[in-house]
This record gives sequence, C-alpha cells and structure tokens, in this order.
Amino acid sequence: MKTAKVNQQNQIHFRRIILKRKIFNVLFALVLALSLGLVMAVPVSADVGITTADADVNADTFVTGLYTELPAIVIAESAAAEIATITIVLDAPGGFEFRTTLNPDVVVTGGGGLVATFTSISTTQLTINVATASSSSPDTLTIGGTIPIGVRPTTGTLTTDDITMSAGTITGVTIGTTPFGTLTMVVGAVTQLAFDTQPAGSVSGSALTTQPVVEAQDQFGNTDTAYVTDVIASEDDAGTLTGTLTVTPIAGVATFTDLVYTATADAETFEIDVASGALTPATSSTVTSKLGVTVTPASGGGTISSDDESGVWTTLGSIVITEGAFGDIAASTFVLTIPTGFEFQPSPVPDVVVTGSGELVATSPLVITGSTIAVTITVASSSDTNVLTIGGGGVPIKVKPTAGGTPLTTGDILMTSGTIEGVTATTNFGTLTMVVGTVTQLVFTTQPAGSISGSPLTDQPVVEAQDVQGNTDAAYVTPIVASEDDPGDLTGTLTAIPVAGVATFTDLVYTATANAETFEIYVTDGTLNVTSSTITSYIEVTLTTASGGTAISADTYATGAYTELGPIIITEAALGTIATVTIVLDAPGGFEFRTTLDPDVAVTGTGGLAATFGSISTTQLTINVGTASSSSPDTLTIGGINPIGVRPAAGTLATGDILMTAGTIEGLSGSTNFGTLTMVVGAVTQLVFDTQPAGSVSGFDLTTQPVVEAQDQFGNTDAAYVTNVVASEDDLGTLTGTLTVTPIAGVATFDDLVYTATVDGETFQIDVASGALTPATSTSVNSNVVATKILVTTAPASIENIVSMTQPVVAYVDAQNTVDTGITSSDTITITEDGTGSITAGSTTVTASSGVVAFSGLVYTGTGGEAVTFTFTDNTGGAQDFSLDAVVSVVTVYDVILTLSEGWTLFSTDNWIDAASSTWIDTYVQFLKYTPTGFLSANLTDDLKPVEALYAQMGSDGGDLGIIYSTGMQGISTKELVAGWNLVSSATLDDADVVFSPLRYALIGGQQGVSLTTVVAQGTYNLYGTVFNLSALTDDHWGVPGLQSETLDPFEGFWVHMNAATSFSVIPD
Repeated sequence: MKTAKVNQQNQIHFRRIILKRKIFNVLFALVLALSLGLVMAVPVSADVGITTADADVNADTFVTGLYTELPAIVIAESAAAEIATITIVLDAPGGFEFRTTLNPDVVVTGGGGLVATFTSISTTQLTINVATASSSSPDTLTIGGTIPIGVRPTTGTLTTDDITMSAGTITGVTIGTTPFGTLTMVVGAVTQLAFDTQPAGSVSGSALTTQPVVEAQDQFGNTDTAYVTDVIASEDDAGTLTGTLTVTPIAGVATFTDLVYTATADAETFEIDVASGALTPATSSTVTSKLGVTVTPASGGGTISSDDESGVWTTLGSIVITEGAFGDIAASTFVLTIPTGFEFQPSPVPDVVVTGSGELVATSPLVITGSTIAVTITVASSSDTNVLTIGGGGVPIKVKPTAGGTPLTTGDILMTSGTIEGVTATTNFGTLTMVVGTVTQLVFTTQPAGSISGSPLTDQPVVEAQDVQGNTDAAYVTPIVASEDDPGDLTGTLTAIPVAGVATFTDLVYTATANAETFEIYVTDGTLNVTSSTITSYIEVTLTTASGGTAISADTYATGAYTELGPIIITEAALGTIATVTIVLDAPGGFEFRTTLDPDVAVTGTGGLAATFGSISTTQLTINVGTASSSSPDTLTIGGINPIGVRPAAGTLATGDILMTAGTIEGLSGSTNFGTLTMVVGAVTQLVFDTQPAGSVSGFDLTTQPVVEAQDQFGNTDAAYVTNVVASEDDLGTLTGTLTVTPIAGVATFDDLVYTATVDGETFQIDVASGALTPATSTSVNSNVVATKILVTTAPASIENIVSMTQPVVAYVDAQNTVDTGITSSDTITITEDGTGSITAGSTTVTASSGVVAFSGLVYTGTGGEAVTFTFTDNTGGAQDFSLDAVVSVVTVYDVILTLSEGWTLFSTDNWIDAASSTWIDTYVQFLKYTPTGFLSANLTDDLKPVEALYAQMGSDGGDLGIIYSTGMQGISTKELVAGWNLVSSATLDDADVVFSPLRYALIGGQQGVSLTTVVAQGTYNLYGTVFNLSALTDDHWGVPGLQSETLDPFEGFWVHMNAATSFSVIPD
C-alpha cells in the first residue's frame, strides 16, 4: 500500500516535470525569435574583427628554450562567409619561432556553419584548414584559446614584428601585412656593464677629451632602459681619477662628463673600472696621460676702451708657456689668433724668450700681423723642459679695438694651429674685453609717434647715452629732459632718469592747437641733445555709441521683433575730421540690422558737413559724406528719429560691437566700438542633461553624476535660474541621495545620487523636474550588483536522519541582499558541519551559477535530536573572496519527518517518540486524542507510544512534523482497548491480518466470541494510508486475499470497533 502511494506521488511529480518542460520550450522559442530578430537587425560590416595575440618575449628565453604562450587569436566575422573555404597559413615573424610540441586548438563559435580545424605547425608556419565557410550567420574562429600558441626567440638581438597571413582569404585581411599578433622581444635580465664609448685624450689634470659612456646590458648586449642603479668609476693605477665618479643611468646608459686623470709621470697609462650593484663590472681600454704645458695668459686686456680704436694701443702682460715634460712644445709653427673686434700692433715685433736647460729653440723675431702671432719652434726640448715667453723681454704685445666703430665685445686669444701638449682650441692665451668709451651723444632708439591731441603718444620715446661707436653707457645716470617749441603743449613726465644708460619716457602728451599739427620733441642732459623726427597730432572726434543693445533676448530670434538702439553721435572737435568718403558700419556676428525702416542721418552745426543715408542691409549700414566741414566743427547723428533696429541672427548667445569697416573719421578706426550688442538668454522653458548619469554599482554613488541645465528654447543656459531641480526614477529600484539641488548659474549639479537595483543588470533612467519647466529624462543606465557577502537564502532544514534534508541555497549578494549574477564558475561554496555524524551524500562543494550556489542530494547521518551547525565558506581563488565571512545555519536533526497536508490528519509513529523534543515545522497545528468518552485536546507533552494514534489539524498549506525518537524505547507497545471505538496504530509494515488477528476473538460473558468487528482507515485524511473500510469482518476477510492484501503503514492510524475490552500490542519496525 505504501508502494501504491509512492507511485501516485511519482506520477504527480512526473506531470509537473512535463509542465515545466513545456513552459521552458515556449520561453526558449520566444527568446530564439527575439535573438534572430536582433541578429537580422545588425548592419553588415565589410571586414572581420581581429583580436591579435600580442606579447612581450624575454630575450633570455633564446637560451633557456622556454616558450611564451600567446593570447588567443580571435577572428570575428561581421557577415557570413568572410572567412573563405581555403587553407589559412600564419607565418611566425622574423626573429621568432612557433612551438611545435603542442598543437594550438582551433574552435568555431556561432551557428553560421563555419568548419575549421588545426592542420599543422612548424617553427615558421601555423596552418588551419577551413573546410566550410559560414553561410547562415557570422561565426567566430578562435586559435589558441585553450591550448595557446607558443613562441620563443631565434636570436638574442632585440626585434619586433607581426604574425601575418601568407595564405588564405579573409575579408579585410591583407596577405603579409595585416597583423594577427605583434611579438616584441624585450631585454633579458641585466647582467653586465659594457663601454659604449671608451675614454681617451688625457692631459694630466684636465678633463678627458673623450668621456666614457657605459651601458647596463643583458647577456646578449641589449641595453636595459629601465636600469637606474648608480654606476661608479674608479682606477687603481699610479695617478688619481677625479670628477663626478658616480652617475645614475638614464635609459640604462651612464654618461660621464667631467672625469679628470692626474698623472704622477709623463705618458703614464691607466684604465677606468666601472661597477654597479651585482652586475659584472667592466674595464676600459688603456689610456695614456701626458703631463702637458702650463699656459700663463697675457694680462691687462680686461678694460680696453672702445675710443681706443682711433689709435691708442693697450700693452698686455707676457704670454708664458711652461713645459710639464720635455717635448711638450713640438718643433712646428704655432699660431695665436686675436678675438674678433681687436687687432695686434704689428710693429715693433714682440720678443720671444726661451729659458730653462732643455734644447728648445724658437725663431726670433716672431711673425705678427693685425690678427695673428706666429712662433716657429725649430728644435723641441728632448732631455729637459723649457719655458717660452712671448712679449716679456722688453718688447710687449700691444692691442686695440678694430677701427671702424666695432660694437662692444670680449674674447680670448686662442691657438688656431700648431702642436703644444695640453693646449686645445679653447685654451685661453689672454682675455680681451672692450668697454664703452666716453659718452658723446644722445640717440632716439624709439622715435615718438602716434599723437592724438590730449592723449598719451602711442609710441613713447626711448633715448640712450652712447659713445662715438654707438655703444650704450650702462653707468650713465644724468637726467634727460624732454621739451618742444611748437604751437601746442607737451605735458607728462618730462624728465627721465636713465636706467643702464637708457631713458624711457612713459606718459608724454601733446595737445595740439589745430588738427594735423606737426611737432618735434627735443631732449637734453644739459650738455648733449637730440631732436626727434616730426610727429603729426590729430584732434579726434567725440563718439557717443548706440545704447540699448546690451540685453537683446534670444527669443526675439523666434518672434522677429527688433530692438531699437539709441542714436550714434559723432561730434567733431576740429574742421574736416569726418572726411568726404562713404562710412560703412557692420553689424556684429550673430545680429542683423532692420531693413524695413531706414535710420535717419542728421547734421547739426554750420561748418558745412553734408551727409546722407546711403543704404542698409542685414549686415551693413552706409552713410554718404558729400562734403567735409570747413568753417567750424559739425555733429553727425545716425538714428536719432528713426532708430537703428537690430535682432539676433540665430538663437545662440552672442556679443559684439558695431564697427566701421570703411570711412575716414579722425581718431576712429576699424576697432572703434560704435555700439555693443549682447544677446541674453530667453525665457527658460526646459531642463536638459548637460552630463548624463553613468557608472552605476547598486547601492553606491554613480561614478558619473548628472548635471542638468535650465535652458531657453535655443539651449542657452539661464544663469539666473535658481528654482530647485528634483531627481526621481520610476523603475524597479530605488534612487537615493540628495535628490533636490538648487542650481548655481542655472546649472544643477548632483553629487551623491545612488541607485539601488532589485536585480543585477537592472536598467533605469533618471527624471528631473523643476517648477513649470519641461522635465527631462536621462539616457538608460545599467546598474551592476557587486557582491559584498554570501547569504543563505534557503537554509538547511527538515533534516530526516540518513534520509533527506531541505537542500541549502547560498547567494552572492550586496549589502541589500541582491544577487550578483555575474559570479559564475570561478567561485565555489563549501558546506561543513560540526555534528556527531557527517554529510554522507551529495557534493559539499558547489560552483556558483549566476551568483547562486544550489546544493543538491545532501544527506546528513547523525543522531536524532542533535543540533547541527552548518557553515558555508566561499573559496579564496574566485572573483570574490568572502572566505573570512563564512555564514552558519543551526539545524535540528530528526529521526523522521512527516509531511502532512492542510486540514485534519490521522497519524501515529513507528516507534516511541520524545514529545518534548519533536517539533512542528513551518505551520500551526493542534492535536485531538480519542478516549472512550470522546475527543480531547492533546499536547505532545508525553512520549507517544507506537500503538496509539492522534488527530492533527494543520494550518494553511500543511506542514512537517519532525519526530525525535525517545531514548527509553521498549520492544512492545501496548494499549488497553475498550468495548466500542478505539484509535490504534500498527507501527509496522506487516499485512493487516497479521496486525489485527490478535483482536479477532475475546472472552465475552465468559465465552470466546468475535471481538474486532470493524476496521476503518480514514484515507481521505490520512496521507500515509490506503483507503479501506471493513465494517463487517467475515471469515473471508481473514483469508486470502482479504486483509492479507492490505499492507499497513507504520505512521497510519486506524479506527477499530471492539465487542469487548482487550489489550492490543504491537512490535515496532
């Protein structure tokens, strides 16, 4: 009978599975239809998309033989058949080779029909066979996705090159050109120092002429540009190495700049050693150091007056050349050249004197010209050193500035040919410096210019105190006074104190008595004086610009209304300042003139000025000046009665000036403002997102907060708008933060908006509103849920010892307990327990799927009644690591769990139970116990014996009864039955005739009689029983099949009617 019940339950379960599959099939068909629609809507691209396999390859792997594994090459078609049916050959770039010991995998994804397989690989080529091109939709070909392509260098020399296709047909791919991956060999581990430039050219005590350059290199001689450890130079020879001995490499190169070797003897050899950290040091090639000569340069040439160019010679001290070793001054002619701007005195010829015990012989007299001194050495010293002195024996060297007005200069006497040890092209044989002579003149270096009567000169004069050669005397400080003797007046700061010999006037003003009056400025220091060039001074007009144009509403662009300006008034101060010519005034950009009403042109005064309106267009207004004023100044008024009308030419804010582009008016130019026009924002009508919200992680501030502007109809922001802007959303989630913002300069900047999603990947939009303005809605934002913890959403419960339990479900959730569906196979959760038993079935470690870990098949085998703590722990190697935040669930273990439906259920137990420990799970329940006097309310306060039965009333949806067996269980359970109706249990799986046969007969009135008359199983209410109702038991019921066909259930309760009282005993299973 229990088997029949189980079969019935299995049929119900099977029907549920079929229904779920039908629903799934419908949903799958719907998704497939939508997907196909989306695919068909994608525009066709001309080329494939290639994800290249780029990598850096260490040069050291050329020696180690190790391969660098590349990222996958992914070729994504944008249309079907872009990868043709043909063999594709990819070539290894020069300097690299493919791994041939492990074949890279070739995988096709998509449903377009592309068929491609790996063919072969050599050190230089990888071959893929495309058997069938895609036809119904684009596919993606991935090479080396699971088993990567391996590469290594074929040389230690740094190189970079591309993997290219040498055979095959792919849309958009060029044979030998399109890169499928760029391989770059990078420097290996730095191991050594090497001299890139060897040191050379040592004269003892002087800087080496060729300074050493040292590189930090790997084993192949490649320079490591990242190396920055200091390089230290040293030497262990007889002399001393000085200068900056420690240099920090730049891009792996240490460049020494000032190393000096001081020798202990002439022609001493030395080597430079360099070291850096643990690198192998390096030693330079051998360098020979010469002692060299000592040059005492000629003195006395530091203050040669520029006035001396007229013929005054300056006498110099002698030039002394002292040998440091014999032979330093070679047997040759050496030439000393005077610096530019100076000349030697050719006669008398300076003397040459040789002293010392060496053999040096110099020809005397030497050869001298205005620019050179030539000394011929006929015999060099060979056994001892000598001293050579030029101009020290009574006939000195004399110099002066070159004739012809040479500017101030300075320079050194240098040796331009010859051989003297230690002397170079820059060795100083005497410094000559020319200084300024006596100040003889004042000179205008900036002439005064640009005079408008009564206004500062546009070019203020600058005057310098100079010598006869035109050199400025920087020490000159005598005040210089400006004046003029023309009809007008010169005012301002008329006295200027020279600074470094330069007097700069800053505010001179000439006030003329008539238009176009000329004048000159005269300056003097009391002794010297100079007069400027002639300047013309003009008396300018007075201009009253057009008013009323500084607040033109942008809305008038739409309405077409014109703003009328105040008149333009040009008042002459002198005759003829408004010339006889056509005046053209241009409207500024962004504005246009009114052409339907001509502005009037009026002349007031009696000077004879004649001017009339010429024409007007949207961009230009012209006035014809027929005659200039001749007897007295006049006034010209434009738009005094019929105003000039203007309006915007577009809705974009603009500002600009009305300018004169043609005409001649004294004091006015093309940049003179005849009236400023400024467009201001129109009536504010709308809100507009200036910055769209973006970057939502559920529960956190948006990474890009929205910025909203209050604008007019043309999109101009109203800087005066201050009405609060309120943000909201009507999606599934919640928008929080400071939702109300007061605009500043018409701009509402939100700074802490937070969207909290109800599901991962939820999209939302932000609405903004303010007063009567047209509201705005943002673009859609995708909110990403990022897990911060794990949460047991279905706790382990209803543990039936050794049988089953409620299978736990754990989710990766954020602070709002929303599931992060992005967590998948990289994260796992392990369940552990601390009970007396263990988990004996089911996997205790389960992988996450869409942020959820669902355990299945778990069975706990332990001790009934124990409380087991289950702990759930995240793995440490996944996308999320919550291993330190394990969660626990405490669950009671039951020996058996009865699941009862809603309403009344008649039940019993298969063994003695511990009523105090047994628990009703998930629902409300009340018990009824039948006694000979009727039903009584009962509580499970006493142990329930197997032979007894109770009624239980379940609340809505039914519930579970968790039974814990009593520790004092007995072998036989007995109940005293009364005559009449009794509630009993079988507590066994035996046949009904076996269980009830002991009740068949009893002593009635002293004689044996039939006792048990009726057996009723209330199957309608009893989930575990089979429906049978034997109201009149006959002999047939006790035979075959009869009661033998009814298999009882240990948890089933029965009504039995007895003709007499008797004892009923059962032995539980």
